[in-house]
Amino acid sequence: MKKISHHTSSHHRDRSKKPSPSGSGPPSGLLKESILIKKSFSIRLEMMHFITNLQHYMMYDVLESSWLKLQENLVQKASSLNQLIEIHDLYLSTIVEKVLLYGQKDTLLFQLIELFKIIIEFTSLQNHLFLDYGAGVAFSFLLEKYTQSMDNIKQNWN
Repeated sequence: MKKISHHTSSHHRDRSKKPSPSGSGPPSGLLKESILIKKSFSIRLEMMHFITNLQHYMMYDVLESSWLKLQENLVQKASSLNQLIEIHDLYLSTIVEKVLLYGQKDTLLFQLIELFKIIIEFTSLQNHLFLDYGAGVAFSFLLEKYTQSMDNIKQNWN
């Protein structure tokens, strides 16, 4: 999660094109590329929003609530080492289930993994786009791939 979050929120150096000579107007293709750049930042913000919400869910809705339940069970039920082990095993299995790592939600885990791969690939290509301003073709390809992948994931979740 941290790797994905870092990928989406990393800052970029200023990689803008050199200004065109006065009176000659914008360089050819600059308008199209600027539209692609705006769209790429919009998609990146969506990815950051998704990762932030997923992190929030795992930290607060899963770990914090499970920790409070563990503490409560330790105080009320743990009178022997065997009970302590059972309570801890329940705590671990609850966390694993809630963070979608096994069980009926297997397909969701694999969809998340695929989504993380897409996010990493997208942000890497976006970073490359700013290093080489003419990577609009590669970006268009990735944008189409991202859109198709998101459509597939949405269909599987419904």
